[in-house]
Amino acid sequence: MSPTQDSETRRELIEIAFEGIRSMVNRLFIGLFVVLIVIVGALLLLRFLEVDGDGRRSAENLADILSESVAIRLGAVDGALTEIAVGNHRIGGPEGPKREWGELLRSAQLGVSGLSSLIVLGVDGVVMHSTLGLIDGTSWADRPVFQELAKGRPNQLFIDLPISVVVGSSVLIPFGRALTNPRGRFIGAAVATLLPNQLQKFLATFDLGESGVAWVLLPTGEVLFRQGASAGGDDAPSASEPPVFARDGAITEDGFIKGALTEGGSKYLTAYRKSGIGDLVVAVSLADSGFVGRWRYEALGGLILIVLAGAFLFLAARRIKAAVFDALESAPGDETADEEQPSPSTT
Repeated sequence: MSPTQDSETRRELIEIAFEGIRSMVNRLFIGLFVVLIVIVGALLLLRFLEVDGDGRRSAENLADILSESVAIRLGAVDGALTEIAVGNHRIGGPEGPKREWGELLRSAQLGVSGLSSLIVLGVDGVVMHSTLGLIDGTSWADRPVFQELAKGRPNQLFIDLPISVVVGSSVLIPFGRALTNPRGRFIGAAVATLLPNQLQKFLATFDLGESGVAWVLLPTGEVLFRQGASAGGDDAPSASEPPVFARDGAITEDGFIKGALTEGGSKYLTAYRKSGIGDLVVAVSLADSGFVGRWRYEALGGLILIVLAGAFLFLAARRIKAAVFDALESAPGDETADEEQPSPSTT
């Protein structure tokens, strides 16, 4: 075999060997890259589920705390109405002496934060006694709080929608209990009007995040008051507009929902609880973006890790293949075989 043919054969063997090694190295490093992607993806998925669970737990814990707090604070209002309902029998009903009624109302009002007034309505809905003497003689017969109590709600607290105050831009929330005679017959109603400011200030002490909202809703879904994200925004309903989760009607049990507060708005994590006072519903809505946003930063970090690892594996594979090719190129030829061949005859 001539030296030229021997060199070509040797070159072909080197290329065949190198091609096999290159294919093996490629499969190895591609496999490592795929394994890395699967591991990082699985870790990010587990982290996402953990973050999503953290958001739900945060909303539910806040809803539990606020529900109990609202029940305690509004329980004082109900306590004042109960005191009036009990004293009603001793005084002789709404038509009893003004002096005795005045003493009872002042006593019931003591220690109740945010209470604007106490009112005693007669059987026809006319104000018989109040801590605001200017409204005596006016009629509440057309107000839902009186109409509902007149239907027969003994020993039940009824909470009406907020009413606007004549002077200023404040609102009052009417709470009412029916007054009955010793035989249980309806003879009037005791009404307490509450300024929600104090309760809203209390709700403001809780960290709801930049876009979080705390709600106090009537059982039918209407908004009693709210605290949190500014009204009229793209993601939060106006102050009096019920959120999407409460628009279908009565809320009869505790629950959790993940969805927008307005049509087409951003997702919120909302937990709602029955407060035990007048069947009010206390809800907490936390922006889902606040929790998912943290996960997105972690996902970006995972993506950067995958890109860097892929670049490293690519460069490492190239260097390994180059080193193998150089080693094959510099390998010694088959000199032994040449030595065993007989020398040509000189004769």
